Amino acid sequence: MQVPYTERMKTALTFLCLALATTGFSQAAEKLAQAWDAYSSDRFEQCLATLEEVRGAESLFLQANCHQKLGDFYTALGLYDSAESSGCSQENLHLNRGICRLTLGMIEPAEQDLKRHLRSAPQHERALYYLAQLEYMRF
Repeated sequence: MQVPYTERMKTALTFLCLALATTGFSQAAEKLAQAWDAYSSDRFEQCLATLEEVRGAESLFLQANCHQKLGDFYTALGLYDSAESSGCSQENLHLNRGICRLTLGMIEPAEQDLKRHLRSAPQHERALYYLAQLEYMRF
């Protein structure tokens, strides 16, 4: 029995879509790896340019980190919020957002983020340092 033409077309289109999605995923993963390399080498502008074509929570997190390093704290804060709402699982999300908020003078939200980070990493030195700095700022 021969499969009708429309069914064969649906099957072919399904396989084509899967192939394109897989190719797009590997290209996005490659771009993300390139962006992390640029970020690790303090080439934040290059990192941001690479991420223009990459979507997702990890991309938002990395963009936020770049903007924070470049001193654009309000943009960074918005991107950290977007990364969190997109399901970002980066362990330093709350630490970095807490530092960003502290820099902007947002004491209470910064404290919440830093304490949230410390719940998962109780002895994290940077988080403890910034929490102490936050307490000092209250005086």
